Amino acid sequence: METIVDARRRNAASSPSTPAASPPKLAPKLRLHMLDAIRGWAAVQVLFFHVCHEMFGHALPELNAPWTNFVFNGAFAVAVFFVLSGEVLAHGYFMRGDLGIVRKLAIKRYVRLTIPIFVSCLAVFLLMKGGLIFSHEATPILKREDWLGGMLNFEASVRTFLSYTLFGVYFDPTPEFKYNPFLWTMSAEMLGSMFVFATLFLTRTTRQRAAVYALTAPFMAIYNPFLLGFTIGMIFGEMRAKGVFERIAAHRAANWAALFIVFDVALGVSLYPILPVPQGAVAHRITLAAAIFLFAVYSSGWLQRLFDNRLSHFIGELSFPIYLVHFPIIVSLQSFLVIAAFSDGVVTRPTAYAIMLATLAAAIAAAMAFRTVERFAIRASNVFFAAIDRL
Repeated sequence: METIVDARRRNAASSPSTPAASPPKLAPKLRLHMLDAIRGWAAVQVLFFHVCHEMFGHALPELNAPWTNFVFNGAFAVAVFFVLSGEVLAHGYFMRGDLGIVRKLAIKRYVRLTIPIFVSCLAVFLLMKGGLIFSHEATPILKREDWLGGMLNFEASVRTFLSYTLFGVYFDPTPEFKYNPFLWTMSAEMLGSMFVFATLFLTRTTRQRAAVYALTAPFMAIYNPFLLGFTIGMIFGEMRAKGVFERIAAHRAANWAALFIVFDVALGVSLYPILPVPQGAVAHRITLAAAIFLFAVYSSGWLQRLFDNRLSHFIGELSFPIYLVHFPIIVSLQSFLVIAAFSDGVVTRPTAYAIMLATLAAAIAAAMAFRTVERFAIRASNVFFAAIDRL
C-alpha cells in the first residue's frame, strides 16, 4: 500500500504541466499490503503469547508482568485480526462498487479457509496417532493444568477429525474434539465474513449500511463482541475508500497524535488488568482498543511506513500459516523439550528461554513451509469458484 508521501509524488508526477491529455486512470488497488503486514505482526503476537506467556508465564514471573501484558496479549491480536478481516473483505466493493467481487469472495471463503485448517489439524491427528504429543507430561512441570492440560484429552479418530475440520471448527462453538483449540477464532471469522457479505449484498448506500450496523451491533455485543470488529473494519474500509485517512494524515500534527494514541492503547491494555476496576467485558474493551489502535496507524504516515516495508510484507505472507502451525509445534516439540530439560520439575530461566527461541524458530520455519498449502488453497478456491460460476 502506498504511503501518503508516495501518493503525493505519484500524483505530482502524473499531473500534466501542459494542457496535454492525462494518462488513463488506473483501477483502484484491491490488495492492501499494509493490512496484510499488520495481520502478520498480530499473528507473531499470538505466537509469542502462546509460546512464551502461556507456556512459561507461571514459571517465569517476568512473562506475566504488567509491562509485558501488551506484547503478550493474544486477545488484542485476535481483535486486530477481526477488524482487519472486516475491511479486507469489503475493500474491493468499496473501491469499485462491484458486487461480483463480493460474490467471488463469498463462494471461495469456505474452501479458502478449510484446506489450510484441514492440513493443520491433520498434523495434530498424525502426531496423536504416532504418540508424539507430549503436552500432558509437560503440564505438571509448567503448572498449566488450567490450559495445556485441558487440550487433546480424547482419542483421535477419523470421524471426529473430519467432523471438526469440516464443520465443528466453524459452526460448533464448543466442539468436544478440538484438534486445534487455537482455532476457536474460526467460528467468529466465518460468521463475521457472512455478515460482511450479506451487508454488502443487501445495501447500496452508506446510510443503509449504518442502519444495518446500528441494528446488529447490540446482538453482536451480547452474542460475541469480537464480531463488532467486522463492523468496525467495514466502517474503516468505507472511510479509506473516501480518502478520510489520507486527509487526516495530511495534517502535520497527525503523526504525533497517532503516536500518543498508540502509546495510550498499549498502556491501557497493559495496566487495565491490574487496576482496581471491574474486569468484565474483556472482549468489548479489547475490540475497542484494537479499533483505536488501527485508526491511529491508518491516520499516520509514520506508522504506515512501519508496516509498509519488505520485512513486514514477508511477515504478512506468513500470518495465517503462523496461526495454524504453532499449536502442533507447542504440544509436540516444545512440550518434549520441556520434559527433557526439566525432568526434575524445576524450570530454569536460561534453558526456558532457549526452548522458547527454538520453538519460535521452528514455528516460523514451519509457517514458511506451510505457504505451499496456502497457495494450493488459493488455487483450489479459485477452481471451486470457476466451477460454481459455470452452473
